[in-house]
Amino acid sequence: MKPVKTWILIGNGNQARIFRNMGPGKGIELVEGIQLNTLTPPDRDLVSDRPGRTFDSHGQGRHAMEPKTTAHRLSKKKFAHEVIDLLQARLAEREFDRLLVVAPPAMLGDLRDQYTPQILKCLIGEVDKDLTAMPKEKIPQQIGDFIAT
Repeated sequence: MKPVKTWILIGNGNQARIFRNMGPGKGIELVEGIQLNTLTPPDRDLVSDRPGRTFDSHGQGRHAMEPKTTAHRLSKKKFAHEVIDLLQARLAEREFDRLLVVAPPAMLGDLRDQYTPQILKCLIGEVDKDLTAMPKEKIPQQIGDFIAT
């Protein structure tokens, strides 16, 4: 019987690491060659123009128009899209059978917007925590409800 390969995606809006578990009692190991990082500078560094101005809906006043989404937020959404694209490509190559996603709530939402049917099929759970700074040795304690490491 072949072992079930589980990948654990641990990420936030700026970085992502992927760990592998090859079955109960095997622990986790970092998947070499896959570490995604992006720089999401604050909006003041991304947008140089002042917001446009508009008239009030009633009266003579004018005010600045706020964008619906900030450039910083769009950058994080783009990063989530890149992460899902990588996972989709690796899933097509059968590098993993199951997927556990560990990310803070905002990143989980961005990832959920990008999930493909194939990713959803192998997804075994989501943990809404930011474990990107946690040492590898402490991660199994946080994901023990999903994977017997």
